[in-house]
Order: sequence, then structure tokens, then C-alpha cells
Amino acid sequence: AALDGEAAYSRLADRFAVRRTDRSFWRHLDDVHRSAREADPLAFGLLDLNRLENR
Repeated sequence: AALDGEAAYSRLADRFAVRRTDRSFWRHLDDVHRSAREADPLAFGLLDLNRLENR
């Protein structure tokens, strides 16, 4: 199914997103970094969260 607007996006995010205000955000981000480093250590880099939306 397509995301056909803001309401659909919000429902998807409510179900699957880990927002920056979530207490477990940093734990999840550590897991993402660990997985990326293990998958490709030569190309691994820290993710730029500058433009990460918290909606």
C-alpha cells in the first residue's frame, strides 16, 4: 500500500518508528551502527542525524 498522505505516514511511524524523544533511541541507533560496521567495516561511517525528523 502506498503512503497517500500525512495521516498514512503518521500511522506507519506510530507503528514502526523510534523517535528521537524515545528513551530507547540511542540503544537502537547503537544497534544500527553495529550492524553497519559488521556488514562493511571499510565503508562504515556514523550516520548524520542532522536532518532526522521527529514527527
